[in-house]
Amino acid sequence: MKQQTLHIFNSKSKSIEKVNIIYTDKFLKCGDDNCSVCSTGLGHGPYWNATFSFKGQIKNILLGKKFSPQKVEAEIRKLMDLTDPDQRFNPNKQKVLKPKRSEPGLSLNNNIKNNLIDRIDISKIPNKVNRTRSFQAHPPGRNDFEKDLSLLSKIKHPTALKTIYKKLIKKYHPDQFPGHRHMNDWMAEINGLYQQNLSFQRSMA
Repeated sequence: MKQQTLHIFNSKSKSIEKVNIIYTDKFLKCGDDNCSVCSTGLGHGPYWNATFSFKGQIKNILLGKKFSPQKVEAEIRKLMDLTDPDQRFNPNKQKVLKPKRSEPGLSLNNNIKNNLIDRIDISKIPNKVNRTRSFQAHPPGRNDFEKDLSLLSKIKHPTALKTIYKKLIKKYHPDQFPGHRHMNDWMAEINGLYQQNLSFQRSMA
């Protein structure tokens, strides 16, 4: 366990935000019923997890296997922007409106059939009509995993988050590639990041 205190300058409110952070390591389940690591031990990992209090609410951030406190500072700055009184709000729904400029493919509306889906290579996802499990010709590599994990971390709309998560399960499920040395770890990290984003959305609702 590690502890850190960040003093972050809020440029809009002209104040210094003091945030105490606790870093702990945790183990995650990959969801594979036949996984020997999950059945005989704590799970895959360890993965670094950061916990801190912001505006009276406890926040958790899954950092992954690499200790990267800069991710926590970036997340805190993002929370500052969302809670800043100068941000544009819809008075009827009391939700933050879309910014004028957004990253390509990161649409926050309900129409999730956009670049956000295309970037996950849906051609490799088994057809729902086919009840038998189909296998991909080639397993996704580390670059694919890191891109998909980065994409999953940026999705804030609940419907899009659940849809992308389901597709990632089908893409990275260990049953697709029995014996793959990384697939169980990758699936465990995807599960942890999904739960983190889901908890964040519920706390902001």
